[in-house]
Amino acid sequence: MKVRAAALVLALTTTGCGEDEPLAPVVGDLGGTWLASVYEFTDNTTGQLVVDVIARDDATFRILIDSSLNPPGLSAVYGAGSGPTQSFTAVGEVDVFAGTLSVGAGVFQIDHDGDNMTLTNPNAFFSFGPGQGFESTLRIEMARPSP
Repeated sequence: MKVRAAALVLALTTTGCGEDEPLAPVVGDLGGTWLASVYEFTDNTTGQLVVDVIARDDATFRILIDSSLNPPGLSAVYGAGSGPTQSFTAVGEVDVFAGTLSVGAGVFQIDHDGDNMTLTNPNAFFSFGPGQGFESTLRIEMARPSP
């Protein structure tokens, strides 16, 4: 199985001081290391094919967002249990605009609450088995560990 960490983009939702006034998201809010507990693909056709590669393959996924760089940078590492590790680094390709965080050409929606976030990409592709590659939704649940 090949999972591409390179296709990252985040759509950020934060809550502002007022109940109806969201704060403009900034990369700095996402700075630090994030570890995934769920890395799940759901087929967009029927929604019945669902695979969490972390649970299935004993995989790991982490990202580091370095908001101290100007422009900000992001690195991602995916380890497929006993399989190969894939990594991706983007410096100067990380941008937050109108509720999205773009990394290169990838796009994810983000639900961010302090040290927890969920990344969702409704335009992922995943092979659920031989001859079973489908447009899928990728959902990644992540937490930023305490120092």
